[in-house]
Amino acid sequence: TPDNSTHFALHTMDIDTEEMQIPDIDYRIAVAVPCKELTRLCRDAMLMDGTCQVTFKDQTMVVHTAGDLGTFTKTWTTGSSPAHITNRDPTAALHVSLSWKYLSMFAKAGALTPTALWSCTPDQPTRLHFQVGTHGWLRYYLAPQV
Repeated sequence: TPDNSTHFALHTMDIDTEEMQIPDIDYRIAVAVPCKELTRLCRDAMLMDGTCQVTFKDQTMVVHTAGDLGTFTKTWTTGSSPAHITNRDPTAALHVSLSWKYLSMFAKAGALTPTALWSCTPDQPTRLHFQVGTHGWLRYYLAPQV
């Protein structure tokens, strides 16, 4: 009805960046996680603010953050959680620090597909891969925080 309407005015972003080539990376760890779980993880952890600390050891993924309000820890283990973890070198632990802000923005692509593939390897950008049916995929790359 004309009495009930909503209007948006969106500003365009002017991103001044150089073109980057992302090499094919043989990721050591791949986690297939339901998008609902990824969205819930980001929503809950954003309450604490801070940096996303992710640790992989054996078939376990631990996501931790600490902020002014407290701490948040989520543990996923293959077999006892909805996530499936593939670790090609289970003897060595891998620790990655990421930005919750960007991880949460990327996780919104989960509305397009039921499962996301979260891939990590040492000293390389983390990749979130969303397969969109038979139409293609979306991939987001997030550099580790130092």
